[in-house]
Amino acid sequence: MALSDKLTLLHQELTQRQKAMQARALLQNLRMTILDTNSGIQEIVDSGSFTTLDTEIKNILVDGWNISKVAQTAFEDAAIAELLDWRR
Repeated sequence: MALSDKLTLLHQELTQRQKAMQARALLQNLRMTILDTNSGIQEIVDSGSFTTLDTEIKNILVDGWNISKVAQTAFEDAAIAELLDWRR
């Protein structure tokens, strides 16, 4: 294999690794956003602010919050957590 071919392969591998780390960083950011969102909504609920809302609006907000809680649970999967916490 020619030197230029080897260098091309090394460059391709480096690019793939960089993209993988970029994807990992984006997922870490998403997880932190979800955690912050769920915590913030919980504070709003704990303050009693949801009790005065129109039932339809409250139900839609709760539905959205439930989606966020499901996403948080999915991020707790052992393999995903290990990947995202690697070299923290």
